[in-house]
Amino acid sequence: MTGWLKLKLIALSDMTWPLQAKHNGQIHFDMEQPGKASKWNTLRALRVLKHFGLIDRMK
Repeated sequence: MTGWLKLKLIALSDMTWPLQAKHNGQIHFDMEQPGKASKWNTLRALRVLKHFGLIDRMK
């Protein structure tokens, strides 16, 4: 399975990517909730797809 296909399978229906799990250890505040759309994961995924010219395949 190719990398972009894995990204598509993980994406939510509104083209956002969820936070899959929290990191263990001490945290000072919760930024995002696991299972819900993550702004940081979505930004990272879209940047990777754009870099490789795969953004159109996601639609």
